[in-house]
Amino acid sequence: MTAGELCTRMVATIDPGESVLTAAKRMRDEHVGDLVVVETIEGGVRPIGILTDRDLVVSVLAEEIAEPARHEVGEVIHGDLVTATDDEDLGEVLRRMRAFAVRRVPVLDGAGCLFGILALDDVLAWIREDLAEATSISRRQLQEEAHRHHH
Repeated sequence: MTAGELCTRMVATIDPGESVLTAAKRMRDEHVGDLVVVETIEGGVRPIGILTDRDLVVSVLAEEIAEPARHEVGEVIHGDLVTATDDEDLGEVLRRMRAFAVRRVPVLDGAGCLFGILALDDVLAWIREDLAEATSISRRQLQEEAHRHHH
């Protein structure tokens, strides 16, 4: 399984020049806890950061910043964005997520443009389904063996 196969293709994004107030409203309207901050390049958009609802609380509310409509998203995000490529093996991506303690990573296509987003919750749901399927197979095998021994 690759990051591209499992990621969510619909990604809530925002421009670094937008205000943090606009970002908060977009999170509310789209029912998301984070936005991928992107810059437009030829052929698509390139992720440059992730803005989380916690970033807004820590950097805007807790700092008691007056007039959040005047402060840009680009001022709040920090560098070191962890990403994955659409053809990258899930195991590799998970190891990187664990190493950098991140719960979601933007997934890039071959041109470095935003392809989707991979959340730890998506990976865990896939693992649960995989385990449930494997469990049902072994349960069926045991039932068939028991059935054969009784006849």
